[in-house]
Amino acid sequence: MKVATMAGLDFPHAHQAIKIVRWRRQKGRPASRETVYAVTDLTAMQATAAQLALLARQHWHIEVKVHYVRDVSFGEDANTTRTDP
Repeated sequence: MKVATMAGLDFPHAHQAIKIVRWRRQKGRPASRETVYAVTDLTAMQATAAQLALLARQHWHIEVKVHYVRDVSFGEDANTTRTDP
């Protein structure tokens, strides 16, 4: 994970930019590297790189634990029904 304090980003109130490189494993597929970028309005004084890493891990913990039932058990992601815009 890399964190940089930024000024002049095209995001209102953004103070830090974050680059997270992680490995992801999907069942039946080889591991692949994924790069994710994020911005935050937290300043370097409010959140260190370690704290931002913890926040990112906590977000994915929720995604994996809470959304599993909807995404996998109920097949929500496989639903092809769409509404007209």
